[in-house]
Amino acid sequence: MMGNGLIFAEGPDWVRHRRAVSPAFNIDNLKVMTKRMAACTMSMINGWQEKLIEAKGRCVELEMGMEFKQLTADIISYTTFGTSFMEGKEVFDIQMELMERAIASITDIFIPGIQ
Repeated sequence: MMGNGLIFAEGPDWVRHRRAVSPAFNIDNLKVMTKRMAACTMSMINGWQEKLIEAKGRCVELEMGMEFKQLTADIISYTTFGTSFMEGKEVFDIQMELMERAIASITDIFIPGIQ
């Protein structure tokens, strides 16, 4: 999980990773991504408007942290996989579980004198 990814890469490894990631960030791909990001954001705003209509004049409370987490997940899903977060939620849940287990396994190792 923590391997030698782009964040930790240096020297020739960094060059190789950068070369692999570069095509995703050319101007044509960014234009498409921007349109998808705007569509996801408009979808979120439309959802808020629907909640306001359903409330019929009452006060509506939204958990903005969760709303923006959902928006971020949707944007990543649409721009990389072409599908919404809810459709790929199982994959994200499994990824989160994998990350939690990797962190737990790292912290479970006892090294004498480290405490």
